[in-house]
Amino acid sequence: MKYNQETVDILVRHIKGGSTITSACDAVGINKTTFYDWMKTKPNFSNAIKKAQSIPNKKVEKALYKSAVGYLTTVAKYQVKGPKGEPQTKTIKKKILPNITAMIFWLKNKMPDEWKDKQDIEHSGSVITYEVSEKFMPKKGKGKKN
Repeated sequence: MKYNQETVDILVRHIKGGSTITSACDAVGINKTTFYDWMKTKPNFSNAIKKAQSIPNKKVEKALYKSAVGYLTTVAKYQVKGPKGEPQTKTIKKKILPNITAMIFWLKNKMPDEWKDKQDIEHSGSVITYEVSEKFMPKKGKGKKN
């Protein structure tokens, strides 16, 4: 398929909607290699795709943050009659508690120096190594069988 504005618009629409590059390419009938060639050689295309990718990424980032800190959501709205017979809207809200997994994910990725799993351990002193004679090493195929 040739590069044209219609193809770019379709790719951008798919990527804005959260599609993978593979599925967006499938939608317009191009190979991923072609897509990446266009990314390298066509600055306007590259900018449009990067901008399109940022939209679902920001939505997910916002949802992850909400999940990590918890939030209040409207569950239902209903109409009742007020004291003078006038209609009034009542709202039922629900508190969504913070999600510990989302908290951990957020902290490890946003603050890796403070929240990494890896611990740096320093060793001071010397290390002693010993050589073991081959006569004390088990021979291949000579071990006990249960």
